[in-house]
Order: sequence, then C-alpha cells, then structure tokens
Amino acid sequence: TYFPGYQDFVNKIRSTIENSFVGWELEEVLLLDMSLDDGDSKIQNQLKKLQSPIILLYCTKEEATYIFEVANSVGLTGYGYTWIVPSLG
Repeated sequence: TYFPGYQDFVNKIRSTIENSFVGWELEEVLLLDMSLDDGDSKIQNQLKKLQSPIILLYCTKEEATYIFEVANSVGLTGYGYTWIVPSLG
C-alpha cells in the first residue's frame, strides 16, 4: 500500500535482490490504494494478477487484515503461498 516508507521498502528490496548471490527475481511491485472505497473487486482483480508464491506486504495492521481477507477469497493464502509482512505500523 502507500503506507509511509513504502518507497524505501521497495528500494531496499530491489537493492537486496540486485546484490544477492542467490538469484532472486522481483516479479512485480503492486501498490494498492486503500484510500479509495472501490469495494473488494478492484483489489481482487489486482491480487489475481500475482503469480509469485512469495508475497511481501508492507502496510498497516488494519490494511493487512483487509488485504488478507481479499487474498483468501482469491485463493492466495493456501498451500504454496508465503506472505512476509515486515511491519505492521
């Protein structure tokens, strides 16, 4: 989301990936605008585009609760998916 510090978070992830010997790949950065009241469908459509089994989430605790509910409804919280949430401010 647009939670303060998200740009620093994304930049740090990019830097870590670029300097890693592991061979990680950043597939996509998806920014969810939680200030809009568009209902679940817009966020569902955005989450359905995700192809990675590992998802990093940077947001508030309240946003995370909502995002996980929507992610669950589109099948992104079951077997084979790992969510990493480094901060719940």
